[in-house]
Amino acid sequence: MANARFAGAQDLVLLCVATDRLSAPLRYEPGDPGSDELFPHLYGPLDAGAVTDVAPLQEGPDGFALPPQAAR
Repeated sequence: MANARFAGAQDLVLLCVATDRLSAPLRYEPGDPGSDELFPHLYGPLDAGAVTDVAPLQEGPDGFALPPQAAR
């Protein structure tokens, strides 16, 4: 999704979030019309205490790649 929406963008970060610490509803829904791929959508404020890590999201020659922190 980052490759389609943010190509060429600078200074992006990836927030790692503990979903069990969210107070607002989190729903997995299609990102684009006709797509079967589901993406998380948060319906309310993001609780700062739910953020467990912040990592730079850098674009390489083949697009954006998730940093190692995202695999946790």
